[in-house]
Amino acid sequence: MKKFIAWLCVFYGIIQVFAQEKDIIVTVSTVAGTTKVGHKDGDCKQATFYGPNRLYISPSDNVYITDEQNYCVRRINIIGNVSTLVRWKDFEKQTLAQIVTYRPAGVYVDFYENVFVTEPSKHRLMHFQPKKSNRIVAGKTDNPGFVDGTGENAQFHTPTGMCVDEDGNFYIVEQWNNAIRKVTPQGVVTTVAGGKRVGFADGNVKDAQFNNPTGICIDKNHNLYIADCFNHRIRKISPEGIVSTVAGSGLAGYKDGNVSEALFNYPYELCIDSENNIYVVEEGNHTVRKIDYRGIVTTLAGNGIAGYKDGIGTNAQFNSPHDIEIDSKGNLYVTDYKNNCIRKITFSKPVVQAQNVVKNTPQLPKTVPVKITIKINDKVTYMPIDDANVSIEDSTHIPIHLNTKNGICSQTIEIEPGTYKLIIQHQEYPAYKQSITFTYQDKEKNISVDLEKLYVGKVITFNNINFNPNEATFLPESYPDLNEIFLFLKNNPSIQVQINGHTDNGAPGTNPQYLLDLSQKRAQAVANYLIQSGIAPHRVKYKGFGNSKPVADNSTPEGRRKNRRTEVEIISEQ
Repeated sequence: MKKFIAWLCVFYGIIQVFAQEKDIIVTVSTVAGTTKVGHKDGDCKQATFYGPNRLYISPSDNVYITDEQNYCVRRINIIGNVSTLVRWKDFEKQTLAQIVTYRPAGVYVDFYENVFVTEPSKHRLMHFQPKKSNRIVAGKTDNPGFVDGTGENAQFHTPTGMCVDEDGNFYIVEQWNNAIRKVTPQGVVTTVAGGKRVGFADGNVKDAQFNNPTGICIDKNHNLYIADCFNHRIRKISPEGIVSTVAGSGLAGYKDGNVSEALFNYPYELCIDSENNIYVVEEGNHTVRKIDYRGIVTTLAGNGIAGYKDGIGTNAQFNSPHDIEIDSKGNLYVTDYKNNCIRKITFSKPVVQAQNVVKNTPQLPKTVPVKITIKINDKVTYMPIDDANVSIEDSTHIPIHLNTKNGICSQTIEIEPGTYKLIIQHQEYPAYKQSITFTYQDKEKNISVDLEKLYVGKVITFNNINFNPNEATFLPESYPDLNEIFLFLKNNPSIQVQINGHTDNGAPGTNPQYLLDLSQKRAQAVANYLIQSGIAPHRVKYKGFGNSKPVADNSTPEGRRKNRRTEVEIISEQ
């Protein structure tokens, strides 16, 4: 009987926790930045940023940000004033090609405002000392590699996120080495887990594998938590040297629930609170997710759609959030990279107000029945296409599958009004995607789609494979398109392709040969990504065309965006 009463008390406690969390209001606001690109210090409401990347919050709640494309470290003090703490030496005297290599990533600031920054393109950990010369803590400048050692005898390859323990040891994730490294205050570098080989494997740290890890944090028990970005997982490294998966299945997606079922889409950074709740920002879903101590994944803020909007919970929007940290009061701060803002998430309980009863107010239904008819024809022969896979996805990426017969899909579905993505797939045709909006007024929806068959010489254009300026390094939003190309080649094993790289006309006076070389490197980067993902090397060739084949007017921003494109050209079929 006593055991039953004890069990009942525990069960009641769990119910109470759920009830309390349900009552909490999550509010997203903008702390600093105006969404406009710039470098302006002063009052946080007027200050401007350009690609705020990572952040660190001191015990006194000063917020430090690596302002990536301004090549500096900024500070927001507790009264809301923004200042520039570190800007790279002789910044104004250097060429653009030199400047872009100094972009800062991870940041830590100690009590005396010594600033420590990872520099991915320089492959090192730097220490900026107040009123003193700067020094390299570890890493060989401009020499990427994978070597343990001391100071400049050690080598990194693209070190990004980092965290620091109470003894002053740095833990750094490396994207291209797929490793987690430790750097002591004396600059001694050792490997904690992973190393060079890309993949996924839990177990002993010597055997564990990662795929482009980007974020890291540490808890009070010295467990390390890793945002394993390309594996779409959250990983854990125990002090005993065991690597395990906390959440995520390896599939890119957006699904809340138990950690064994939840899906993530390029988790980029994370932090952990005193109660072992983990908070994750996602590049792919533009959201802030929570993994609570019970192993339940929920969405705190954002809704899977890129945008800029303050508000309550999932009504708010982000655009490529890059980092998240927690202050002494339990508030979360997020670097909203593409919105050029610093956002804040606060938690509060609702104010109970008297209810004003309005009689005879009609309530809109959650879903409405809509008859949807989709005709799928071959663009050349005009004949209906059989055996196509047709689905409709909302922002959670959970598909509604539709049945097709004789090239026609016609059925009535119950659907919640909103914007969805129509996806049509067929082995002999490129994947087709289209936005589709349902309203409460819709009774029927008729759509006609013409697909063009795959053939030698067919060119498929991708405009969302983006790179850092003057580099062949992918920006995070590139990976959905890169993965789509990978799946296309995987599902069509007889096809060989050529990756064509194109640029706009660059800044006035830019040498065309420079643009040609840049496009060649970028096309090669795409080919390398596909080969590293498992496509046989003989199936992927690459070629750069520079600005020689524009498809739009280079005098407008939209035209230049269209000209900066990647093409997949089918060159043979076995």
